[in-house]
Amino acid sequence: MAAKKYTKDDCVMLLRSKQESLAANGEERLPKRSDFSEDEVVAIIAFLGPWPRALEAACAIMNDMATFAEASIDDEYLEPIRAQDSFTVEGAGK
Repeated sequence: MAAKKYTKDDCVMLLRSKQESLAANGEERLPKRSDFSEDEVVAIIAFLGPWPRALEAACAIMNDMATFAEASIDDEYLEPIRAQDSFTVEGAGK
């Protein structure tokens, strides 16, 4: 039986879906190589590089990107933005 042919997108989806299933089961860890078949690991490493780089490529490291982005911005900068109900861009629509 021939092995399945993987693409780069398939590899990213494998990592993301495994991360989601781990989170759904209450596990707070990143996907390990042992979570995948040998063929899947070979394809992931071939397309995405070493395992840590592959996890970064699949955004598996940042579980909640909104919280991460907001935490990395200074609160002093965010306060006036949060206080606004909406904003307008000068010159828009001209």
